[in-house]
Amino acid sequence: VEELRARFRGLTPAQLQQILAAQQMQAARPAPKPPAPEKLEAAVEDWAGLRRMPVASQNALKQALGRLQAAGRKEATVLLLGKGSVGKSTLVNQLLGERKLRVNPYGLSGQDRLAMLSRSVKEEGTPGLDVVLHVIDTPGLLLNDRVHESSLAAIARGIQGRPVDAVLYVDRLDLYSVEAIDREVLHAVSRVLGPEVWRKALLVLTHGDSKPPQGSAGYEAYVEQRAGQLREAVARAGGRRGQGAAEVPCAVVENSSLCNRNWSGEKVLPDAQKTPWIPALMAKIVDVASQGEAFVLKKGANNPNRRRRWMIPLLVAAQAALVKLFFLPALADDERRGDSFGPWDKRFDWVRAQEYGLYAGKKGRAPEPAKKAAKPKPQPQPQPAEEPSQAPKAAEPEAAEAAPKAASGSAPPKKRSSSSSKSKSSPTKEAGTKKKVKKKKKKSSSSSSKSSSRASEK
Repeated sequence: VEELRARFRGLTPAQLQQILAAQQMQAARPAPKPPAPEKLEAAVEDWAGLRRMPVASQNALKQALGRLQAAGRKEATVLLLGKGSVGKSTLVNQLLGERKLRVNPYGLSGQDRLAMLSRSVKEEGTPGLDVVLHVIDTPGLLLNDRVHESSLAAIARGIQGRPVDAVLYVDRLDLYSVEAIDREVLHAVSRVLGPEVWRKALLVLTHGDSKPPQGSAGYEAYVEQRAGQLREAVARAGGRRGQGAAEVPCAVVENSSLCNRNWSGEKVLPDAQKTPWIPALMAKIVDVASQGEAFVLKKGANNPNRRRRWMIPLLVAAQAALVKLFFLPALADDERRGDSFGPWDKRFDWVRAQEYGLYAGKKGRAPEPAKKAAKPKPQPQPQPAEEPSQAPKAAEPEAAEAAPKAASGSAPPKKRSSSSSKSKSSPTKEAGTKKKVKKKKKKSSSSSSKSSSRASEK
């Protein structure tokens, strides 16, 4: 209250009324709707970084894009997925030959939201090259030590309805095993985007300039071992095992500026063939994009509430048939012949009617519960008759006084037993009460006679 007084102190009633009206109008306004998610769009720009690459790389990239155009694809969309700090953003910059995406060299994810770069290649000539390449960079799929669900949801919203021709799952080459958190990430991708996303998968291993461990058979065996581990994990996440694991292609890249180069200035890997990794990566991307149709994430496709909804009417029909064909005949047979506990008790037929909807009486009306039988009233038991008292009733006071005088000359009476004395105790009590009543009556009669005599004298 003191705070309100201090707040509105010095205001006139008219000003207070204006403030109250403004607050009421503000409360009556509908709540603002949340902003709609922005569509993932980018302006198509000329691929200027392609012209800054070595001539051998330019020719190899144009040849690969020509094969894509010959397959009937004038546009190709490449989606990058992976954990944070594995080199996704740096790979996009190296692939396009431009520094467009922010990179964090300190082990943190540099990209916190989806970013798409669109580059076009146009050449006049007999083939007539005209292809647009869309590259989508995504944030890391790990948040500390758990799956980043919000990043996956943002990726699903961003690519919804957009054809994706190749999915690059990026990981490091210098890791020696697939950990449990890696499997959780792969299964989360399958759960949110669908297992069909791995049909367009291409494994990309960064830090390709890493040396193989001691005792290994060589660089190629080292790469194949690491790729085999990831292929098996991807196949498990996508529901394909065995032969399906070998179908996932793999490419090795090296984003460092210290990477070895060949005589034409191309970055090469430390394998036996000294493979230029940028043209090799683009060739595998085109191979994946040319095989089959593009992956399209439809709206609500992987919603768990919509999965297998067609089974609901079948399950309901199966339950109804099970009740009608098995349960009801079994209950009828149990009522007729009984079970291990004996025949069915008709008094409890209403219990079955309430539980299973069966009516033993008229159709549409459940029988009423049987009334409990009235308990018979307990009859009073006859009490044993009391022994007649052997003592005679007490005589009047005059007879009682005369009796001892007459018996003074006779023999003394015999002593009575204790039982007879006990039986006479009750009549003596009754005699005493009668004497008291007679005395009260005499007193009342004497008082009334005195009052009447006094009245006659007056």
